[in-house]
Amino acid sequence: MARERVAQSRWYCLPPAAFSRSYLSVGQYLAPSRAHEQVREFVQLERFERYREQARGLGFEHVESGPYVRSSYLAEQYLAENR
Repeated sequence: MARERVAQSRWYCLPPAAFSRSYLSVGQYLAPSRAHEQVREFVQLERFERYREQARGLGFEHVESGPYVRSSYLAEQYLAENR
């Protein structure tokens, strides 16, 4: 299984115009059980805040960034506010 490093993660954040999207969610894989791939490093909250700032700097209008964030995290609320 390929491993990503923090330095590589920024390259996956393309400007929203590339996707016509304004919402980005950044989270961390957390093993659902001991039978799954285990977490090798827990990302600190400060790093998630840096990811949020970088994404905003790339033009994303709304960014949810944290260890428990998933693609659907607060999406219903975001969509309701931006219709």
